[in-house]
Amino acid sequence: MNTSTAAGYWKRSGSSLTFRFSLIVGIALVTFSLISAYASSVFERRSLRAGLEAQSTRLAQAFGASVANALFTFNSEVIKAAAQGFGNDPSIRFLEVKDSSGKVIAASGDAQKTEGLVLASHSVKMGSEVVGTVTLGVSTDSIDQSWSWCCSSPSWRTWFAGR
Repeated sequence: MNTSTAAGYWKRSGSSLTFRFSLIVGIALVTFSLISAYASSVFERRSLRAGLEAQSTRLAQAFGASVANALFTFNSEVIKAAAQGFGNDPSIRFLEVKDSSGKVIAASGDAQKTEGLVLASHSVKMGSEVVGTVTLGVSTDSIDQSWSWCCSSPSWRTWFAGR
């Protein structure tokens, strides 16, 4: 096909109402598809994070229940052993047990590095008396790994993480 034939085809089809309509509809469909994909990805990420927050809260409650008696009787060895055992889970990046006065009895991980963690705190009670608090930091790596298929570029991951 030479240039004069191609230009003539483009000129004829460019003036065609059918061609213009098809082009506009095609662009609209592609745009709608991209917007839909973005919206569904944002909602999926929010849903995954909400599930991780709920799981973190349940873990903090379970750990608090396991150290409640030891906090009540000031048995720091049992608390430290429970914290060490619970802290062996690779998804738990931070763990802290405080008594009712706020003194840290057992800790694992770095309290200053909370980026990429979902934090959950739970007041530990013995009866109606608060005997301490438990704080857990659960990693968001599971969410990040599920998104690795979509956003392998660090700039995309940073952009999506802010949403």
